[in-house]
Amino acid sequence: MITDRQKKLLNIVIGQYIKNPEPVSSKALVKSGPFSVSSATLRHEMNELERAGYLMQLHTSSGRIPTTKAYRLYVDSLMSGPGIYVPEATKNKIHKAINEAKDDPEELNKIVANIVSVLSENMVFTKIDETDRFYKTGLSSLFEFPEFRESDRVFNIASAFDQFERLFTQIEDELFGINSADISIFIGDENPIKNIKEEAVIVVRYPLPGNKMGSMTIVGPMRMNYEKNLGLAQCLVEEFKNKFNLKL
Repeated sequence: MITDRQKKLLNIVIGQYIKNPEPVSSKALVKSGPFSVSSATLRHEMNELERAGYLMQLHTSSGRIPTTKAYRLYVDSLMSGPGIYVPEATKNKIHKAINEAKDDPEELNKIVANIVSVLSENMVFTKIDETDRFYKTGLSSLFEFPEFRESDRVFNIASAFDQFERLFTQIEDELFGINSADISIFIGDENPIKNIKEEAVIVVRYPLPGNKMGSMTIVGPMRMNYEKNLGLAQCLVEEFKNKFNLKL
């Protein structure tokens, strides 16, 4: 177990690293964080978090970055909380798009994929369950992230994008089969898809017209903006349930 102060510190490190993929130092935290303690005290706490597997140090840098374990703790805290704030403008965009679209599953899936890809700046795939009808978008958005400018990462993520129809059977079996929740998140090695094990994946399920089920897969860097993307996913599920008066 980590202390409340360590958890607060970890959340701030994660928040800073999501905004800027540079190792976070204790000196930077003293300047920007709400801590009334010295840099040495924070450095000690960061050492403890590193020993516990929540932070790691790259090369000889004085700063640290979050591990998969840290992101998992952060995401679990978000998902167990009272709800994630979503700006009204974002809610209105999703509401308008879903409610103005025809009650056609393919059109709805395409519309929400485009909206979520733009808002999340991540890669998005949608599918109608028990069909081979896919829609995919947002590959170019990922190349705005510095981590996707490495040749190996570019190759892996592009391969996943090109082969997604084939991979989706595996995703359905291995991701959707793990639990039946509306929203599931797989971070790093938790993700069974070989080509995207350095990424984070959010899987969303929602009702569609004609008693069909839709699914959306959001793929982004491990340092994706989980709070924003989870908010988008929750908003999406709620809008679909309200529109079709269904409960999963």
